[in-house]
Amino acid sequence: MILNTDSLFKKYSNLIALNRLSIEVEKGVVYGVLGPNGSGKTTTLGILLGVTNATSGKYSWFSSTNASSDRKKIGALLETPNFYPNLNAWDNLSITCKIKQVPTDDIHRVAELVGLSDRIFDKFKTYSLGMKQRLAIGAALLGKPEVLVLDEPTNGLDPKGIVEIRNLIKSISKQGVTILLASHALDEVEKVCSHVCVIQKGKKITEGSVSELVVSENLVELSSENMDSLEKDCLSFSDTLNCKKEGAVLVIKLSENTKPIELNKYLIKQGVVVNHFIPRKKNLEEFFLEKTK
Repeated sequence: MILNTDSLFKKYSNLIALNRLSIEVEKGVVYGVLGPNGSGKTTTLGILLGVTNATSGKYSWFSSTNASSDRKKIGALLETPNFYPNLNAWDNLSITCKIKQVPTDDIHRVAELVGLSDRIFDKFKTYSLGMKQRLAIGAALLGKPEVLVLDEPTNGLDPKGIVEIRNLIKSISKQGVTILLASHALDEVEKVCSHVCVIQKGKKITEGSVSELVVSENLVELSSENMDSLEKDCLSFSDTLNCKKEGAVLVIKLSENTKPIELNKYLIKQGVVVNHFIPRKKNLEEFFLEKTK
């Protein structure tokens, strides 16, 4: 287990910023803390990185209690990239190396990883917003941390910059680095995260793998060589609430507690040969709006 939190609670005067948050993050995943602005995402990351203290509750990295040793295994980017504008990227990263007490030889590795090798001796002020963000992620990766923590990594970027950061996160994950990121950008979370925790007003709404959360248990997509007969039999199933054609498939809405396998068993009894039968997935936006309504 990379991270475990137990009932994290944070209160500012009369404002409850975090309300008994408990999550688990396994090694190697890209874990998204998802929620609207003001939901407690940044507060959560701040507590986990020791920037702010929880009012109550506890957490542990790497199933350990050695906070100072564990912190060295974590790279983080919580704010807007902050480098010396008149220094080049190499010199800026050299300063970060001194602060982190890691050799400057590691600059070559991170420059290659974040795609800035050909611009490493250009001044920071000449960089685009996307390049500045990639350099900041590179700085967080100096010293080969096991975990990378990012707060709204695509915030304020243009479409090109968003794609660059998305691809970079995927590339870093493939190298075995566990990534914990906070975001309100539903589309980006769905594209890069394997697991997600939805929070609202500081409270966890739900948690799980993205693939499991977006499956809609009461929507089924199916087809057969005889679509007219299939539609007739689906409508005769007692727990079918709605049946509609979408291109080459039928989309069946089942009653809330009916499992798709029950419809499949019914069709088999009717002698219907189905060549396509899968639960219909929602996108993360639909799931999020449903959970936070």
